[in-house]
Amino acid sequence: GGACMRGVGGLAKNITSWRTTGGQTDGGCGAVMRSHPYALRFPASLEKAVRIAVDHGRMTHRDPISDAAVAAQVAGVWLAVHRWVPKTKIADAMIKFADRYSRPTAEMLAWTLTEQKRTVVMDRMRGWAAHEAVCAGLWCFMNTDNVKDSLRAGADTPGDSDSIASLAGALTGGYLGEEELPEDWVQILERVGKLEALARATVSRSPGRMEDM
Repeated sequence: GGACMRGVGGLAKNITSWRTTGGQTDGGCGAVMRSHPYALRFPASLEKAVRIAVDHGRMTHRDPISDAAVAAQVAGVWLAVHRWVPKTKIADAMIKFADRYSRPTAEMLAWTLTEQKRTVVMDRMRGWAAHEAVCAGLWCFMNTDNVKDSLRAGADTPGDSDSIASLAGALTGGYLGEEELPEDWVQILERVGKLEALARATVSRSPGRMEDM
């Protein structure tokens, strides 16, 4: 996308600090859809995972709606992977972390939890903007109970379907765990062995610090 290309271009030319290469009004979904690995990389601290993920996102996107979406997604995946808490608590945490950066994004996430019809959500939250994408991903997570259905709910949309499905998949896959991933889908991934080895070397299932809750 254009925001990512501008950010990378700024980094290549050493125009400014990497924390400020992103455009101040760039609020597309490019940062949030690549954010969830920070939840895996920092299992001991939710706050650290969110802080570093938001900094990373600003290399390409600095609009507050992008910061909020990144914070929400990383908080959701962190809790899904490192805690065994109900989905409702994960959603509440996503809203709380989003509200630190953008009240409208937090309000949109809260609205998403009240709407039962997928078609209504996916028509309104098409995902080209960061806050729309994280809302759509949250809906897929909250309203499905397996990875395939979650991914399909995100992919079968009129908007930025690959981005929405990736956010939904990170939340749902993290929540259900490796044993619930569809084996036939996993085995056709490129370099699946290397990906599995990296995941096992990176992710700890041990609980994070209680004060981060």
